[in-house]
Amino acid sequence: MGKMLPAFVSHGAKLEFPPFYEGEVGWGNTEIPNPYSTSSVADYPRGTKYTEGERVFFYTRNSSSKILKATLGLYTLVSIAETGVAAANSAVGDTTVSLTQVGTVEENQFAGGFLCCESGTESWRAYPVKSNTVATSGVYVVTLQHPLVAGYAGVTAITSGNTGITVYENMWRELGSTWPGGHSRFCTHVGVAVNNIPISDYFWCQGWGICGMMPAENYGGEFHEREYVFNVDGSIILRGDGQSATYHGMQHAGVLVPYTGQSADAPGYTLPLYLQVTR
Repeated sequence: MGKMLPAFVSHGAKLEFPPFYEGEVGWGNTEIPNPYSTSSVADYPRGTKYTEGERVFFYTRNSSSKILKATLGLYTLVSIAETGVAAANSAVGDTTVSLTQVGTVEENQFAGGFLCCESGTESWRAYPVKSNTVATSGVYVVTLQHPLVAGYAGVTAITSGNTGITVYENMWRELGSTWPGGHSRFCTHVGVAVNNIPISDYFWCQGWGICGMMPAENYGGEFHEREYVFNVDGSIILRGDGQSATYHGMQHAGVLVPYTGQSADAPGYTLPLYLQVTR
């Protein structure tokens, strides 16, 4: 089992490390951060959680494709996932799983992510990943944070030949945005950029609490305009505006900042939102 690292508290601000996994730096950094700062080098392990009053942030990294714009929703780039075949049996109590390689596998690419058993007698399990090797002769090894448990139909934890084993990257490994251009119909937003984030920089993504977000329309001035969902470009729209047959399942973003009164803002100006995404 991975070692657990302590939380550090200072005057209502709290820094919490994730369970230890390989491939990250900054595990010993206990300095309370400035959540508006960015850096070209990592100061904390990705997935570190910072709570400041009622606001919650997670440490992550921008992708290498474009600058992230403040006030717009961000989604995790975990489209890279390996769904391979178990190359050997893994017994109850084992902490390693051998899988056949599908694409290019980098060392510790899936560290901090999850190995999921999605079919067969082992389903359904999700195990946190501590590390993974590169592929040798088409097989790579995943090391888990916790020992495997028995499947519901037998005593083998994972059976050789199982084709339903998928390994996902850490959800905080890299974030992206659909602005400008593109759509996020198949993306799950995990937070908001509170600053413009340079390409490939490390930063704090806000997942909960008061922030400014870009509305798609003039919202907040009419009765009951309180609940908002993410639009396809990372902006927010009123829940009722997303209830067509195409958009009935749009992701909840939050509610208008809790106070009594109107807050009508024109497009191009941020709307004060109580973000409710990740915490």
